[in-house]
Order: sequence, then C-alpha cells, then structure tokens
Amino acid sequence: MTGAADRSGWRMVLIGASRFSHPDFQDLPAVANNITDLAERLTVPSGGAVAKQHCTVLHNPSLPWQVGTAITQAAAEAEDVLLFYFSGHGKQDQDGNLHLVLPDSDPHQIELSSVPFSVVKRQFSKSRARARIVILDCCFSGNAIETMSTSADLITSETQNIEGTYVLTSSPKNKTSLAPTGDRHTAFTAALLAAATDTDLTLDQLYASTAKILKGRSQPEPQCRVHNSAHALRLFAPPTALAAAPAVANSVDVDALAVLNAAQQGDVDSMIELAQRFHGANDLERAEQWWRLAAEAGDAGAMYNVAVVSEIQRRFEDGKFWYQRAAETGDTNAMHNLAIRLRLRGREAEAARWWQAAGHTSPQRNGEKLRKVVRRKNLPVERHARTDNEAPDPTGGANLGTKIRPARPIVRGMTPDEVGNMQFSQSGLGKRGYSENEVDAFLDTVEEKIRDDGSNSLSSQDVRRVAFGKSPFGRRGYDMDEVDEFLYRVAEELETRERGEVVGRHGEIIYFDNGQWYTFD
Repeated sequence: MTGAADRSGWRMVLIGASRFSHPDFQDLPAVANNITDLAERLTVPSGGAVAKQHCTVLHNPSLPWQVGTAITQAAAEAEDVLLFYFSGHGKQDQDGNLHLVLPDSDPHQIELSSVPFSVVKRQFSKSRARARIVILDCCFSGNAIETMSTSADLITSETQNIEGTYVLTSSPKNKTSLAPTGDRHTAFTAALLAAATDTDLTLDQLYASTAKILKGRSQPEPQCRVHNSAHALRLFAPPTALAAAPAVANSVDVDALAVLNAAQQGDVDSMIELAQRFHGANDLERAEQWWRLAAEAGDAGAMYNVAVVSEIQRRFEDGKFWYQRAAETGDTNAMHNLAIRLRLRGREAEAARWWQAAGHTSPQRNGEKLRKVVRRKNLPVERHARTDNEAPDPTGGANLGTKIRPARPIVRGMTPDEVGNMQFSQSGLGKRGYSENEVDAFLDTVEEKIRDDGSNSLSSQDVRRVAFGKSPFGRRGYDMDEVDEFLYRVAEELETRERGEVVGRHGEIIYFDNGQWYTFD
C-alpha cells in the first residue's frame, strides 16, 4: 500500500436512499444524515483524511446505472482501499438475493428497478485495491456476507495481490435493521459513528465496539466477515496519527481514556464531559459528535448545543429540528432561540408562546440575540487537567486531557465570496418562492457591503426589513426559509460590525476568554 501519509490510492462510494415513491417503502430521513456525517468523518483531516474528490456521495440516486457507474469508477481507480457504503432499504428477490432499493424502486419488479448486490460483488472482484470494505446499513444486509464469502473471485488471489475483503452489515440475512423515528441516524450507523470517535481502532475493533454499543442499547447486532489482513486496517485514523502513535503511547491521559470508555458504553454524563473537553480544546467537530450522541440519548442540554453548533455550520434545518426537540424537552435556552427563529419566519403566535415559556416577561423585540453553547457544571465525572508538557493523545484528535478553559466563540466573519457564491434551493413543487431576480439583486448589494464597508449604506436593520415579492406564476423561485436563514446571518454580521466588534476574516473564528481575544484557524 501507499505510505501512511498518502491516501491517494483510496476510493470511497457512499450511497443513501431516504425518500421513496412506492408506498411499500417507508421514507428514512435519517439516511441523509448517515451519508453526510460518515463522508465528513472519512474526509476530515482529523479522521480518514481521504481527499473529498475521492469520496463519491450519492443521495437518492434515481437510476441503478448511476450507482453502478460510481462503483465501477471507484473500483477501477482504487489502488489501496476501496470502500462501499449503502444506507436505505434492502429487499430480497424470489431467490433470496439482496437488492439495494432506490427512491423509484418497484417491489414487484425489484430486479429491474434496484441495484443487485451482485453488481457490487462483480466490481469488487475486478478491482486491484488491496483492501476492500463493504458496509451495508439496510434490511437483510447479512445476505451480502453469504454472497461475498461464497464467491471465489472475491477471495484473495496471488495474481490480483489483494490483501483482504471486509464486510460489515447492520443485520443478519433474514432480519430487518432499525431506524428509530426522530433520531439523527439509523441505529447501526449511529453506533458505527460513535465507535469511530476512537480513530485508532482497527476494523475488527471498530466492529466489536459497534456491536457492544448496539447490544447495550438492545438494538440489532451487526454481522461481520473478513478475509485475510483487512481486519487490521484503521479506517478512521488520520495518517499523522498512524505515524505518531508509537512515540506517545505511554503518555496518554488515563482519565481521559476512562471518560471515553464510559461514553462509548452509553454513559450520557461522560458523553457531555467529552463534548465539553473537545469544545474547550477548540475541536468543534468532535464536540458536536458527542453532544449528538447525548442528544439522541434524550439529554435536552445536549440537544440545544447540537442546534447551536449546527447553525454555526450553516445546517439550519438540523438546528431547527434540535431546537424544537430541546424546547419540547424543557430546555429554556432552546425555547429562547426557537422563538427568535420562528418570529423570523413569520410564525408570530408560535414564537410568542415559546418566548413566554422561556421565562421572558416582555414581548420579543427586533434584534434579540441568539444564545450560544452552554457548558454544564458539576458533571459527576472525575476531571483531570493535563499539564502543558504532557504529550498529546495518539488518536490524532484534539487532546482529551487538555486543560479546559471557557472558550466562547463570538463570530465567524462572512466573506464576499460566501455571499456571491450563495445558492438557494428551488421552492417546493406547487409553491411560489421568492423572486430570484429580487433576491439576486439584493445579494449583490450585500456582497459590495461585505467587500467594502463604505461602498453603500446598507445596515442590519435594512436587511431585517427587506421584503421580496413572490416568483411569477409557473415558476418556483427561491426557497423562502433558506433565504430568510441566510439573511439572518447577514444581519448578524452587519450588526457585529456596527457595534465595532472584532470580525473574523476568511477561515478565522474569534473568541474571548479571560480578558483576552483569541483566534484559531
């Protein structure tokens, strides 16, 4: 294989089907989050570090040939590692063969309208990749193990120089998988992502950890089949961590690993403790991962923090979802922020109810501020503050034992390119959205303002008061919610500048801690 720091020979194909036209197949909203979050974990520098152009993600592909083409191309290009992940429905044909269901698949003509798993098998057999991984999160996915294990052309051969094939499935061949209603991820992928937070795990260890998490939650246990040396592959370990691990293995913060172990076993307080440690170490990505797990376990404060982080990352629909769940669970900070968001969308009565429920005695006014991440005090978890001269942990992530300081993100500066390149979705079928010409013209003014503050007199109040006409009859126009959410960010940006606060430029976040301003990339 290529060296630890070179993953140019890795190829990933992630397929997710979440919406279905046939009534026999129930929609699976969590699948969209499955492939998005897994792709991020595989490509982020602190994780798999695979180049994004080498990780193909298809969400709701309508035609089988689209999936086949993606697999064929990846199999042809992969030299070291080839990974295929599918999340959605699985369907057996009359002969018991597994088919991967697509949005327009017909259960009565499943062979013609879906992707036979034999297509994946065939392309994997042709690939020169030395390690090949199949991860299936669908019903009856255990069929893949039988298919792969009985196919001679997928077993290691001297001529193909294949190091191994690893198949990980969410259920046995005759069982269904679990997709809990309202959860961000399906049960299997949620456990897989939780296990993957320990980036140093081999595939065998990743499987064992995933199985243990699912068993602890009384959820279906996964299945696994491995041929030869693929079991030793560290899928989520950043290349730098693989190189550095031996040198620091004896200096790991023992307490931090104990907290990590407790969190992986399902202890919610430990999940929150880890999230806060990562947040204090300025690792927003990993903080969010652990807050999400605590949120999915029912913790209202974690739900709120997930919503805040989602909005920082411009995932506004995700933020709205978690604000709603946290508010309904009784979190007053979530009620406060939800009320602001609802009022922005014109839902005055609902906003007023949540505003009052949050404990406010006076009506909501224009320009009310969203509350930020809330750190919980007095967690029943023993803390250990590592000294500055102690070595970092070997997983390649943020140091779990780093001394916690109350970092408080303030603002990420908006750039002219961010405004100029902004693209909005079309409104739903049969709905008239905002006039595209009016929105585009206004964004031109915003872009000028962001590029040169003195170029025009646009103010935050101008942005909050702007009103667009609807698209002409017969045209869908821009999605109103997306435009409103973006303009809310524009208004906050201009308001920050008007107050004379320090604004982070491209790639920077600025925060205030103990009387000092700090920045980090």
